[in-house]
Amino acid sequence: MWVHEHTFKESKDGCEVRDFVRYAVLGGWVADRLFVRHNVRRIFEYRALRLQEIFAVKGTHSKPAELCHTA
Repeated sequence: MWVHEHTFKESKDGCEVRDFVRYAVLGGWVADRLFVRHNVRRIFEYRALRLQEIFAVKGTHSKPAELCHTA
């Protein structure tokens, strides 16, 4: 399972971008902790950096992705 939601919120300094990700993997929490979570977090950290580079606009903020593993 993979559910990914983007939200964009106007703020006094510009625009705030957030991601919410809910997912499930075969192998449960063990596979998640050993193999999956780190890579998913890296993907969204990279995305946050790229958004800031692409838009290069003062006031564009990208929050860390909120990850939720479902057993």
